Amino acid sequence: MMKTSLVVIFIIIAFLIASKITAAQTKQEPKLIVTWQAQNYQPNDYKGKNLPTVNSPIIAAVELIDNDKIINLSSVNITWLQNSEIIVSGQGLKRIAFNNNGLFGDRVMIEADIIYKEKNLQGAAIIPIVSPKTVISTPHIFNQEIKAGVYNFKATPFFFNIKKLSELAFSWSVNDQQESGGQNPDALNLQITSENRGPVPLNLTATISNINNIIETAKDELRFILMP
Repeated sequence: MMKTSLVVIFIIIAFLIASKITAAQTKQEPKLIVTWQAQNYQPNDYKGKNLPTVNSPIIAAVELIDNDKIINLSSVNITWLQNSEIIVSGQGLKRIAFNNNGLFGDRVMIEADIIYKEKNLQGAAIIPIVSPKTVISTPHIFNQEIKAGVYNFKATPFFFNIKKLSELAFSWSVNDQQESGGQNPDALNLQITSENRGPVPLNLTATISNINNIIETAKDELRFILMP
C-alpha cells in the first residue's frame, strides 16, 4: 500500500512538473506586427499586393499582440524608422504615411519600436521597391502565328505614382512604326494586312510614361509572325 501511494504521488508530481513546462513552452511573447500598403496606381481588378516604386507614398500600421489579444497602444510612445533612420515618434502613433527613400530594386525596412512591460519591442516589415510596369493584353490571339485582320490590344499600367490614367502618356508602335491609340490611348485597334509573301515578323510595343515624371517609364513587347 505504501509503495502504491508513493507511485501515485510521484505520478502527480511528474504531471504537475510537465504541465508547468508545457505552459512555459506554449506561452507566447508579446509581438509587434507591422503592415504596409503602397499608395500608387494599380488596376481595379488587380488582386496582388500593390508594390511601391521610387518615392511612392506608403501607409504603415502596427499592432501589439499579447496572449492572443490586441493591446491598446493609445498611451504608448511609438517610434517609426525607415532603414534604421527615425521618421517620426509619438504617443499612440499606430499609423503613419511616408515616402520611401529606396531606389529601383532596393528593399526598404520599415520598423516600429515601443517599450512594453519594461521591455523594448520591435516590429519590422521589408518593402520591395519595384519599377513601374506595362502589360499588353489581347483577347483574340492565342499563339505567335497570326493572319491578316483586325486585332485589339490593351496596355495596362502598374505601380506608377499617379492617381488617374490621364496622368499617363501611352504610345504604340509596330516594327518601330508609330501607331495611334485613338480616343482611348491605352487601347489599340490594329489593322494587319498581308501581301501574300513569306512569314513576316511583327513586333508590337506599348510604352507608358508618367507625364509628371518621365523617369517613370515602362514598356512591354509582343512578337508575332504574320502568315501569308
